[in-house]
Amino acid sequence: MSLFITSKVNATVNLDIGGTPYQVGAINLVANQPKAIVIDPNEYTNVYIKTENNLEIHPKKGIHVTADQPVVVYSHISHSARSAACLVYPTKALGHDYYAISYIQLADAGTEVRSSQITVLGVEDNTQIEITPTQTSRWLPARPANVPFTITLDKGDIYQFQSLTDITGSRIRTVNGCKPFSVFSGSTKNGFCELGNTVSPLSPNGQDNLYQQLLPVSAWGRNFVTAPLYNAHRGSSDIYRIQVANDNTTVTVNGSTTNANGIALSNPYSKGSVITFNSKSAHTISANNPINVTQFQTSQSCAATFNGSPVLGDPEMIILNPIEQTLKDITVYSAVSTPDAFTNINSHYINAIIKTADTATFTVDGISFQTNRIGDPFATNKFIRINDQYSYIVVDVTAASMSGSPSHRIRADGGFVAIAYGNGFVESYGYLAGSDLRNLDQFLQPENAVTNSPIINGCTKEAFKLYVVLPYKTTTLSWDLGDGQGIRTDTNPDAHYSTTTVNGQLSYKYRYFNDLVTMNAGGTYLVKAIAVNPAPITCDANEVIELSLTVSDPPNPDFTVVSQTCEGSTVLFTDKSNGNGLEITKWYWDFGDGTPIELRKNADPFTHEYTTAGDYQATLTVEGISGCQSSVSAPKTIHVIKLPTVDFTYALCDLIKFTDKSTPIEGSIVKWFWDFGDPGSGVANTSTEQHPSHRFSDGEEFLVTLTVETDKGCRSTKSLPYYSAPTLLMGDDITILRGGEKHLTATTTGKELKYKWVPATGLDNDTIPNPVASPVENTKYTLTVTSKAGCSESGDLYVTVVEPDIPNAFSPNGDGINDRWAIKYLETYVRADVQIFNRYGQKVYTSGQYLEPWDGTWQGKEIPVGVYYYTIEPNNGRKKLFGSITLLR
Repeated sequence: MSLFITSKVNATVNLDIGGTPYQVGAINLVANQPKAIVIDPNEYTNVYIKTENNLEIHPKKGIHVTADQPVVVYSHISHSARSAACLVYPTKALGHDYYAISYIQLADAGTEVRSSQITVLGVEDNTQIEITPTQTSRWLPARPANVPFTITLDKGDIYQFQSLTDITGSRIRTVNGCKPFSVFSGSTKNGFCELGNTVSPLSPNGQDNLYQQLLPVSAWGRNFVTAPLYNAHRGSSDIYRIQVANDNTTVTVNGSTTNANGIALSNPYSKGSVITFNSKSAHTISANNPINVTQFQTSQSCAATFNGSPVLGDPEMIILNPIEQTLKDITVYSAVSTPDAFTNINSHYINAIIKTADTATFTVDGISFQTNRIGDPFATNKFIRINDQYSYIVVDVTAASMSGSPSHRIRADGGFVAIAYGNGFVESYGYLAGSDLRNLDQFLQPENAVTNSPIINGCTKEAFKLYVVLPYKTTTLSWDLGDGQGIRTDTNPDAHYSTTTVNGQLSYKYRYFNDLVTMNAGGTYLVKAIAVNPAPITCDANEVIELSLTVSDPPNPDFTVVSQTCEGSTVLFTDKSNGNGLEITKWYWDFGDGTPIELRKNADPFTHEYTTAGDYQATLTVEGISGCQSSVSAPKTIHVIKLPTVDFTYALCDLIKFTDKSTPIEGSIVKWFWDFGDPGSGVANTSTEQHPSHRFSDGEEFLVTLTVETDKGCRSTKSLPYYSAPTLLMGDDITILRGGEKHLTATTTGKELKYKWVPATGLDNDTIPNPVASPVENTKYTLTVTSKAGCSESGDLYVTVVEPDIPNAFSPNGDGINDRWAIKYLETYVRADVQIFNRYGQKVYTSGQYLEPWDGTWQGKEIPVGVYYYTIEPNNGRKKLFGSITLLR
């Protein structure tokens, strides 16, 4: 056997093992870090029970765990590929009435003994217990089925009942003095498949031990929500068993009172009834009276496969929490294999069920999870909706558990129920991941004095209300607050109660008669309400309802922050709060600037931006894991300085002079940082002068930025565009024929430039860089180019106007002299039509615009020497030109 112990706070734990102190001594437990303790059978032979005929009671073989702070204990039994685990309940959660749970028991195999069994543990001396087995005992003395018998146990004594057949439904209850005791049930070894599966689970690799501590009937619930185990998503089926505590109980499964996943329901059920059905999905189970629900995993040998591989894991039995018994914070230990107690288990999971509205607050080891979209296939680590109210998730923690991080902290604001379990080859384990176990019919309930909502823990010097809820009306009621002040008797309880409905039953809610309770010192208080039950069933009429109430000092809030900052800057807040020995879980930051109070769930430093100048009072309120909230911290003043107004001007256009025009609001400006946006200028691109000058390199547009800094350390920045002076390169002067035309050419660089030619006479457009010029006389044109910033450049270009000069002869003989009939500037008659004829009137040449002068050929052949006649039609409004031309060789 191995024990795994964990706590939310640091704790000192002691073990008494069958009357022998744990050899290591006291165990110092660190908050949220589980401790594994192996109860080695070779060292502690006094607590291991062998099958012994004629010996039913085994004195002083119990293991007693005590601690100075609340702890959670898990127990795990493993041997030779057999493994089972359970949550161990504290003595305050024990009851007086139990029903055993197990499953259809396999018969012995050769010398191997297989028994369905009940183990009863006494926690007080002289505890008389009545057992009514549903099956006959296998050992002497013979205990017939359905015949009650009585045993007496002292503190630490163990009684073990074993049978060859399933002992489910056996009743175990106290018969004297309402003394509580503990009961475990299960099987030494068992194997089974779901109902209707014809595969035999008798294979040696299809069996495992079953081991669970029973919930007392007082802790049974009326509402359960179930989730399939991981293997049920891989082809296996889960088995559910519902146990009934009272006659005339109506059970509802998924809203039906007639059917439980294909199994007919026979409502109403009598006390001790058991309903069994299979499932691969989630369910809601409810009843009008208390019921118990147990979930079973089937044998590996039941032939389930997934993607062609067997589904690993063997039988497991897990008693489920009703949805009324939820947790908000628990740490579980998933690596149940230790060097001293080795197992084959190599996959680990956590099933959690939670209200859908609270899924966003659910974390495992600080990790939150998304919700699977409706219709998507099952996936681990994603929430799956069960109905409109609840969702479940299968969290795969294998990687962390197998790599040295086996402890897993599960948290949620709204509460959850959870199972930790794992599988390996022919082996498995499973147990409740903690339980806030209480009697659901009669219980003490402290409430917040302002909101009237139930609280789990108290806070020093913070008043709260205290109630006891009873299923009957009492005439006598006394209170013991556990503060050493003794019993306080309510002389008139009728004046201090109201009726209410609890789990569908009429109940009486009695208020502590002094109205409010205040604890002035931290500690654990055993609060008691002593009521007289007018119609006790088995116990004394004086019923004691107990609550172990932890009262904690509130944490002390503190933080650091700079006393002044600049408008628009982020401010670093660093928490320095003291939890007074407990973990702080919530930080409420009020920045004093009108923004909403910010709730943070860790102490990591963070920043906040103050957008407007002024003085602000920042405060912090912190809340511990106990729920105790501090008073508001002393406010810390943060002076937010108005930023200086930054401005500058510059003069155009060559060597640029920049003038700072910035003005401070507080203090004085002491630093200037200029960036001219001109990396091509090298080191000259920046300056720290107040009024610098800069000559810009080649470029068109630059972004000039000025940052100023005050003596308070506040900075402001302004940027302005600067457009460089344009560049201008004029083209060559031109000559045109009178009446001709030609483009003026100019090349410029710059953005958004403006152009102006003077004079505009003879130009088709005087505002473009390359207009068409057709003056009637010689003209000097001047172009001025102006940038967006107002910088300008100018240049001149001359146009000469001449009359046509037409040669009357040419000699295309290849000597390079007058080889072509070239008419200068004729191309400026851009629409001219030239034709040449011989003396017979035959056309020997034609050309438009005359870009290629005539070379004395026609259709590629030389024509004879002689006189030819030409006509030139300018097509520009001028008269046609004509005459003769002599071709010589």
